[in-house]
Amino acid sequence: MVGESKAIRDVKIGAYAGRQIALPRQGKGKKREWISSEESRAEVQRMRHASDALLTALANPRDDPLLTDRSGLPRRRKLLRVILDSQLKLSPKSRIVKRPTRTCSFFTGASLKSPKVRKLQEAGVELIRATALADKLI
Repeated sequence: MVGESKAIRDVKIGAYAGRQIALPRQGKGKKREWISSEESRAEVQRMRHASDALLTALANPRDDPLLTDRSGLPRRRKLLRVILDSQLKLSPKSRIVKRPTRTCSFFTGASLKSPKVRKLQEAGVELIRATALADKLI
C-alpha cells in the first residue's frame, strides 16, 4: 500500500581468522595488514551509511570497534549503535566509551551494580540489563 513503510534489513556477517580483523603490526610504526580487501571495507561503509542502526556482539573487546559511518556522506538520521555484551567485557577505556552518544546502547546480562558499571555510566554509556541464559543474551 502507498504510505506504508516496511523495515529493510541488510545483514553483513564478518568472519575473521583468530578473532582479528587485521594481522598484528610487525614492528613499531608499521601499518597493519588487513585480512579483508579495501573494496570489502568500502562496501561495509556503504552499508553502514544506508542503515539506520548497527547491531553487533562484543565477542572480543580487543577489537575495540567504533561502529561509525565513515562514508563522509550526509546522513538522514544519526546511526544507532546497539552492542550485545553478555558478560560486560567492555572496557571503560575503549574508543566507543570515550566517544559516547545517545545513539549507542549496550545490552548486557551482567549485573548493573558493579564499580565497572558505574564507571561506564559516568562516561555516558547507556547500559540495559537483558535476560541471559548460559552467558548468552536471550
